[in-house]
Amino acid sequence: MASGSSTANLPVLIWGQKPGKASGAALGLQDLCGNVEKALVAVMPSDTPAWSLHSRLKEDTIDIGDLPLCRVLVIKDAHYPWLLMVPRQAEAVEIIDLDEVQQAQLMTEITRVARALKEITKCDKLNIAALGNLVPQLHVHIIARRSNDVAWPRPVWGVMPPLAHDAEEVQTFISALRRKIWLG
Repeated sequence: MASGSSTANLPVLIWGQKPGKASGAALGLQDLCGNVEKALVAVMPSDTPAWSLHSRLKEDTIDIGDLPLCRVLVIKDAHYPWLLMVPRQAEAVEIIDLDEVQQAQLMTEITRVARALKEITKCDKLNIAALGNLVPQLHVHIIARRSNDVAWPRPVWGVMPPLAHDAEEVQTFISALRRKIWLG
């Protein structure tokens, strides 16, 4: 491709790639995090504002882990298999607040997480949305829907009060997600 194309500047660290290699081999979580941390330290200026998860998102979610760009979370509502992806970029409210490389990485990560969720849940439909009307921090919902769920075919918001997860079931779900997302 021409050097002026939008794909010419994609980051080296995309799923399963070590710096300088174009292999599809999956990295271990520890290796991936170490490589990402080194890459981020090399490119982040010291005056970059610190990122933190919005307090409402902390209250409403269970942390699964970090991808190169996003934190992956499970929403505390057992009515639906519902994930949240939050780019770890301070002050990002809209997708357009990310640069083009970050936007491409976000789509890569959404795709990977959505495929894992669909494969694990065998859902009828995936709902993927970035709304942010109540929480002013960029986050993307990935919700596995079934034609017999309590909100079908409407959006899930406000239909039912959240239902607490069974502790053992949610841990089994999280373990399956971690295996699919990070080891693919």
